[in-house]
Parts: sequence; C-alpha cells; structure tokens
Amino acid sequence: MVRVSGREYSGMTESPGFQRGEMSCLSCHQMHQAFDDSRPRHEWADDQLKRGMRGNQACIQCHHELADSKTLTDHTHHAADSSGSKCYNCHMSQTTYGLLKANRS
Repeated sequence: MVRVSGREYSGMTESPGFQRGEMSCLSCHQMHQAFDDSRPRHEWADDQLKRGMRGNQACIQCHHELADSKTLTDHTHHAADSSGSKCYNCHMSQTTYGLLKANRS
C-alpha cells in the first residue's frame, strides 16, 4: 500500500463496495458543508465528512447487519462500545501520512 497522502481513492477503487458500484467518496464525504450542519466549519473541514459518518454509521449504511450489537461483537470480538468495535479502526486505520496528520486509508 502506498503510504503517501492522496492515494485513498486508489485504495477505495480496489474495495468490493466500490467495484460493485455501491460505494463512492460521497458515501461518507461531502464537498460543501450542509447548511443545516451545525458543526463549526473547522470541525467539518477536518475530513469533510457528512454528519454522523465519523462512527460506525459510515459502514452500517451498507452493512446493516452490524447495527445489531451481538453481530458486531461476534465480528470484532470486542465490546460493542469499545474502540475495538469501531469499524474504521481495523478497516481504515491511520496509516497514510500527509499534511500534518495521519489519515485513514
């Protein structure tokens, strides 16, 4: 895996969700902050995530079965409310380094 910022798109295009035509950058991100998004602009601009996409909701929007805490803990082998059950901590770890921070990839 390339470990330089800006290669996240290349990684996504190799994912099953993208290849089946269900996933895109805009599944979780948005180019402009929504008018009804009450977060401070700097908070939204950090990753340009849609509201609610910083947690498991980003994955549950497609993987509905993981909304059930029993299914989630069976999958992760961690308590449902722990960092071990945050989808992105395993599937999108902070391993891509760019402008002053590590990014998830």
